Amino acid sequence: MLKIFIGFLFVFIDFTVSGFDIAADFIGHILVYLGLNEYPDIASFQKAKPFTIVLLIKSLIFTILGIFIKADNRVFMIVSTVLAIAFAVVILCQLYHFTKGVGELEEKTGLDLNYQKLFSLWNKRKFVEILDAVFIVITSVFAILNLTPDKINSYDTALVTLVSAVISVISAVFVIMLLVIEIKQLIYIYKAKQALDTYQPEEAVRQDYEQPTEE
Repeated sequence: MLKIFIGFLFVFIDFTVSGFDIAADFIGHILVYLGLNEYPDIASFQKAKPFTIVLLIKSLIFTILGIFIKADNRVFMIVSTVLAIAFAVVILCQLYHFTKGVGELEEKTGLDLNYQKLFSLWNKRKFVEILDAVFIVITSVFAILNLTPDKINSYDTALVTLVSAVISVISAVFVIMLLVIEIKQLIYIYKAKQALDTYQPEEAVRQDYEQPTEE
């Protein structure tokens, strides 16, 4: 579970220097994939692996493209917007199967691995991601069409300014909500990792404490 935790931590952290993400997401996805491989008997973890591979390929491509393509490139902006929504669905699928895998692991070990809390967070994230996708489309339309007060004359600039401000505020709220959800997810995954670190299968525990009988 340590690799999975560190992997999600890499994905969560976003430190960009000169246009390059020094905590690149693809490194995180590699670690998550390797971590999932450590539990071949957990069916839901195995179902999460294909989605992790898709996210790995996506993050690698976009990391490379981000080095050579300016962020304000119109085509890149359109493609990024479309893919952002598509990959939000992929992320939800990955997290769904991962969370279900935690539930399977919890049932198998008898430990409290925060499955119910993680699943509750997934449901909240699903709701936020859907609403956020709507606002990504709206904000992208404004950006792509250059609907800004200093670039248009045929629109009510005051109205455009107001709408832009409202959209920015709502988008910021969604970002904060996702931030809180992701932090909580990391905390619960770390606690699950700690619980698994101290776990001993029942048979191993019995052998450790069973004293040989003297004849």
